[in-house]
Amino acid sequence: MWLAVFILNHKMKQYFYLTDEKNAGLKKIYHPVGNDSFFINYPFLHAENQILTAGNTYLLIKSSTSTGVELLEVALVDFFLKDDALYLIVEDLKTLKQFKLMVVLNNLEVKCQWILLDPNYLKKRITELYIKHYCCGYKK
Repeated sequence: MWLAVFILNHKMKQYFYLTDEKNAGLKKIYHPVGNDSFFINYPFLHAENQILTAGNTYLLIKSSTSTGVELLEVALVDFFLKDDALYLIVEDLKTLKQFKLMVVLNNLEVKCQWILLDPNYLKKRITELYIKHYCCGYKK
């Protein structure tokens, strides 16, 4: 079966052949939602219902041996599939530098050097934890 994936800005279309087995596996990890959003079930992506949207702002925590740990406010620019990987293109809102983040689709055990967080999702989770702590007390 042929599957057309519209890249977020609809400037580009990717065609690739998927077997039924691979398609079923891919849908559990990655699939489009509407025109500019994608569901991505990956342990280093934290957003409401695991859905990322082009143009939205996210927090990128990345680490490297040369720079250490950095926290950047980024905009999600684009996605594309290549081989067995999904690439996220993000742009640092302060420096306008773009980064390509790779999600290996066939191996979720790959050690990742970055985390992408939706700030609204993060705020909601922190609020839930605060309320739980306030109402239920601190439990170790």
